[in-house]
Amino acid sequence: MGLLVASLCSMCGIGGGVFAVPILHYIYGMPLKRAVATVLCLVWCVAMSSTASEALHPGNALNLRVVAALAAGVMVGTRLGFELAKRLPVLRLKFIFCLLFAAMGLRLALGENPAGTEAIARGFELALSDAWVVVVIGVAAGILVPVLGIGGGLVMVPALDMALPGLGFLGARAASLATAIVGSSRSLLLYRKSGMVNWRVGGWFGLGAAGGSVLGVQAVHLDGATELGRTGLGVILLCASLRFGLDCWRARGA
Repeated sequence: MGLLVASLCSMCGIGGGVFAVPILHYIYGMPLKRAVATVLCLVWCVAMSSTASEALHPGNALNLRVVAALAAGVMVGTRLGFELAKRLPVLRLKFIFCLLFAAMGLRLALGENPAGTEAIARGFELALSDAWVVVVIGVAAGILVPVLGIGGGLVMVPALDMALPGLGFLGARAASLATAIVGSSRSLLLYRKSGMVNWRVGGWFGLGAAGGSVLGVQAVHLDGATELGRTGLGVILLCASLRFGLDCWRARGA
């Protein structure tokens, strides 16, 4: 399952938690907070393997300035998210992101490609006026990592794709996966202290994810595959929105 999840998610620029958390929680009955913490092992392996594969690929789309700005925001966001996970009702946050993911998912799945979608990110120059926007995107994405057990790509990729069209989808997904290394590492360290991570399950998940990520990176660089990845991310966002919406509806009924 780790291999299958990572193959798809590395194409779309996300860590895989949106699939892996429900698998552990609903299929295997793991408590939700423990599932969220454990899945961060998979997210970390996806991020590390995808970034290494991207860096070695001839069409390398990594833009280190964008990654640095995102990482600065994520460092702040993960700490805020860890505190929010202990205090803020998760359902309230799920409702907010239910609406946000629905809007972004529809735009990606049904909208036209913005100019620059196929651009290689190495030629993109991050203007100082845009750097603060990237930092804010990183903070928002970082909050989600410890709260919902995802790498933050569900926010970073569509937000970068919309805010920085010159970066292109390839550059957005590469920056998202590289930044997920920071967010998932920090969150794992925070959860390790509380003993919430099931390292045995996380290790097996991560082992499969490491191989799947390499396949996904190679696939997304094929001709025409970026549009498939972009549309796939839109569909995933709509599915995540539906899942969060159902969680909120069930809680309201209870």
